[in-house]
Amino acid sequence: MELNKVSADFYFVGTVVKQLQINNNIIVLDDSIEKKMGFDVLDIRVQKEEKDFLGTAQIGVVVELWNGENKVSDFQIELEGAFKSPLSVGEERFNELLSLNGVAALYSICRAKVETISATMLFDGKIVLPFINVVDYYKELNDKKENQE
Repeated sequence: MELNKVSADFYFVGTVVKQLQINNNIIVLDDSIEKKMGFDVLDIRVQKEEKDFLGTAQIGVVVELWNGENKVSDFQIELEGAFKSPLSVGEERFNELLSLNGVAALYSICRAKVETISATMLFDGKIVLPFINVVDYYKELNDKKENQE
């Protein structure tokens, strides 16, 4: 299949690290260390410009490392990415692309940053974030909202 037949009119503009916080009290990341990880979509914004929709998505990832009952390290990172599409895509479709494709792209970038940074902060080992299903993330979020009502 030709790539241009399945590509979306959705373009990555760039990303920035909005926040990075690390507290580390370990040297080696081995199998005895328990990893607790969290992910959230923090913000989605869309604005209509002259020829394009411009949107930003912001995500946050938290990783805690535990040795038994002692938290020995925590790692928090927030990334913001900018994306655009021509107005012909339509605002509803652009919001969908931003919420799914944009967030998935940002998470992939975040995975690489966490792996690289953690590999430099530890003598041995690195933090590898698992893959996520963004559709399932939103389903779980909606389920939680419905249960609270």
